Amino acid sequence: MQLFLGILTLCLISCSAIADWNLLNAKPQPFSSPEGKNYVIAIGTNDNLEIVEASDIEKALTEGKAIRLLNVKVEGNIRFVGSIVKNSIHIINSSFNGEGDFRGSTFDRGASLDFQRDTFNQDADFRGCTFKGNTFFSSAIFKGGAFFGGSTFTRTANFSGCYFNKDVYFTSSTFSEGAIFSLSTFNRDTYFNVKIFKGIIHFDRVSGFYKMWIYWDNSQYGIKRHLHYDETFYIALIKNYRDMGWLDQADDAYYTYRKEKRIRRYNSWARVAEQIFLEETFGYGVKPLIFLCFFSFLWIAPGLYYSIFLRCRIRYRNWFSSLIHDKLRRIPYGLLYSLDTLTPGIEFDSLLSLKKAYTIWTGNQDG
Repeated sequence: MQLFLGILTLCLISCSAIADWNLLNAKPQPFSSPEGKNYVIAIGTNDNLEIVEASDIEKALTEGKAIRLLNVKVEGNIRFVGSIVKNSIHIINSSFNGEGDFRGSTFDRGASLDFQRDTFNQDADFRGCTFKGNTFFSSAIFKGGAFFGGSTFTRTANFSGCYFNKDVYFTSSTFSEGAIFSLSTFNRDTYFNVKIFKGIIHFDRVSGFYKMWIYWDNSQYGIKRHLHYDETFYIALIKNYRDMGWLDQADDAYYTYRKEKRIRRYNSWARVAEQIFLEETFGYGVKPLIFLCFFSFLWIAPGLYYSIFLRCRIRYRNWFSSLIHDKLRRIPYGLLYSLDTLTPGIEFDSLLSLKKAYTIWTGNQDG
């Protein structure tokens, strides 16, 4: 069954690639709806963009037709709000001179959305949309705001190589299969305080990193378990958290970054040494609880040993008693002696404390 699904997926991807290839290599032609065809088409050239009116696109969407546009200039504002799109939209290497308003619309599973290499000169508003099919915004330029708040991406959302000139909003969005933002540029605030993260999200080699509001923790809102490792983004994200005053998230992100980097070390001995002496012992300097646990072990374990087995330098008869209540009473003094031994720069007079303890137990001043 899995083999069948894999072959079916490969066939669908191949068909989509062939369709895109045919569109990219088609000859120039004005905007038209071929007779007997359930789609509209317009093809220009890089030097001579075909002009298409926004009202014609709205009409085609209302009639449920697929759209295939290449190298076109869309004039006017597109407003297609709260509707259901059942057929694919391919608008590639084109320019939108007006606003694009698709709020609350649903793009069905068979309706892939392809805005690759497009330029949005005004705001692009996809708030509350549901993308059930493939979604491609790769290499798109958003000169206005990019609004995707409250949207749901059922399949992987591809925003690789995008240029975001103004604020970007993915507030309360859902990524069900991950997202790709690799090689993208963020010039202003970016809001990734999403509702649900699933799958893997890629921020490899992003640039123009400004202020990104994105949670780090292990919850469904956080990116910790879903972030693809990229050293450049990790360093930028840690600095971003510190600049925003999110110190706990910055420390946890730094710890995860060092751990992921250690795993990828080529030398196995270096990996093991770093894991023992830096990660599990000191928590890379940002996990004080790990160091506290390690220090407590070094203190308590020898203290118990001193209490039960070790012959102290001051030889008191009751110190060597085999009675259980005597051994239990020796534990606090054994811990003090262990702490005195562990911290040579600090004197706790542990031997004197042992002498006083013996006096309390026996009433005998002799050794």
